[in-house]
Amino acid sequence: MSWYWILAGGLVIFGLTLYFTGTLRYAKSVILIVQVSPYEQEGEGKGRILILGDSTGYGTGAGDGKESVAGRLGADFPQYKIINQSVNGDTIEDATKRTSNLAGEFDLILIQLGANDIIQKHTTQKILSDLKILLEKLAPKTDQIVMISAGNVGGAPAFKGDEVSEYLELSIDFHTALEEFARGQSNFIYVSLFERPEVDPFVIEPDTYMAFDGLHPSSAGYGLWYKKLKPKIEPILNK
Repeated sequence: MSWYWILAGGLVIFGLTLYFTGTLRYAKSVILIVQVSPYEQEGEGKGRILILGDSTGYGTGAGDGKESVAGRLGADFPQYKIINQSVNGDTIEDATKRTSNLAGEFDLILIQLGANDIIQKHTTQKILSDLKILLEKLAPKTDQIVMISAGNVGGAPAFKGDEVSEYLELSIDFHTALEEFARGQSNFIYVSLFERPEVDPFVIEPDTYMAFDGLHPSSAGYGLWYKKLKPKIEPILNK
């Protein structure tokens, strides 16, 4: 048997192993991560925006950083300097550890966190506790904090079987808790991206709105998110 066929057979076995163990999903995500850089801009000296996020703040899944939420924000508000401290895989607790390095103040801090908390099945009590700590650390840095997170995690094509319904319920609990929590805060706005599966574009048209790893939004998906976010941040940034 030639080395060609030995190598080909090995690659097939490796590919099947990745597929059946779920590792292929992560391999695809890694490809998406290296294809994009977290969007930042120098601005025109009119103010500063901080983005503190996970892979969705990083822009993983977008074809270009300009097509992420951060990139669309920069296009609409070119006068602002954008500092992006998003890290793939971060939970709310993980991101909090990086707040001690923040220098100066910001006109807006946009939080894009929570998806990994849902995926790791954190309780809403832990999520709210971690978020309160994060907000306390950010409070001296800004008067305006806006938060978004993934919509229905269970709607991602990467999840199958019982995971779909389990992550749907966890997503509902997450967004309900965050919306209720935000009502009692003066300088914190929570923008829910959740849609029920029967009307959720990410579920209805995954080929359009999901990246090829089946886990992250595509450029079009980030566009839908930003469309929901923009009306909440315009009054803040247009002052």
